Amino acid sequence: MVSGGLVERWVVCGRAGCRCQTGERHGPYYYRSVLKPEGPRLEYVGKGEAKDVPLLKRYQGYQRQMARLNVIQRETVELLWQMAAPKLRPPRKAGGNQ
Repeated sequence: MVSGGLVERWVVCGRAGCRCQTGERHGPYYYRSVLKPEGPRLEYVGKGEAKDVPLLKRYQGYQRQMARLNVIQRETVELLWQMAAPKLRPPRKAGGNQ
């Protein structure tokens, strides 16, 4: 896997008579979304780095699965708390009759 988001773009070049003027755009062109100290950036994934595209797609799938796993984990904890609630006693007051 290669970390970073993957952005796919299809573009219109603007040349008169080009096929993109009739709706058939150029692309896909891939960009890697990365977080830099100065903020998020898009880095072009050139033809020399085309091998990274499947790895970036795999990373995106991994991120989606981890997000789903986190949701399931939160739901599980909530259900466990609901099951345990009737068995939990309220805390005793300090001092006085107990």
